[in-house]
Amino acid sequence: MGRAGIETQMTEAREFEAADERQAVRAAARELGIKEEDVDYQVTEKGSKGFLGMGGRPTRIVVTVSSPEEEAKQQSIKEEIRGFQEQVLRGMQMELDVEAEETQDYIHLRMSGSDRDLVLQNQAELLEVFQYLLNRIFGRRLDSKRILADCGGFRRQKEEELKQTAKRVAEKVKQTGIEEELDLMNSYERRIVHLAVATEDGVRSSSRGDGFRKRITISPV
Repeated sequence: MGRAGIETQMTEAREFEAADERQAVRAAARELGIKEEDVDYQVTEKGSKGFLGMGGRPTRIVVTVSSPEEEAKQQSIKEEIRGFQEQVLRGMQMELDVEAEETQDYIHLRMSGSDRDLVLQNQAELLEVFQYLLNRIFGRRLDSKRILADCGGFRRQKEEELKQTAKRVAEKVKQTGIEEELDLMNSYERRIVHLAVATEDGVRSSSRGDGFRKRITISPV
């Protein structure tokens, strides 16, 4: 694997290469110490397997990494968001602890405690309200990042369900040769599905629609 760094004022672009896109993303996540779904990257060169294992080209991706100055800025915003959510919960007399973690694309706000069921009832309706309001209040100060609110591991369970759905639909598309369209998803959910489909041979995924929530189409190659 090779990589190169290009310094900018606030961010750094680093290049990774591997046999395919999935492996390149995995290598970047391992090197940067983050989750694969949090790798902010663009494919700069699509690799090929070559003939009989000879003459192949690696897939190259460029990953955007925040500089120390940007990380310091986000650290203060992250703590401000956490403190704000704690005040909201106290005002609602809810017993929940709040933790915040920053990744390449998101500030993850995780809540846990005895009142978790109140947040997750009615298909996590209150959790979605928290997430919407936090993004409305702090969104402009976060540039391209978004706040992702979770409670009691609800999002983690949702991630696994999305991965399983992506693999199941991908298998169906490979068998029938007919593209399938999934339900509306936000950008975080779409990235999980795109990464899951990328591990499957013979299919590809694309996003369609306008606005924040879009549909993913899984099609045969």
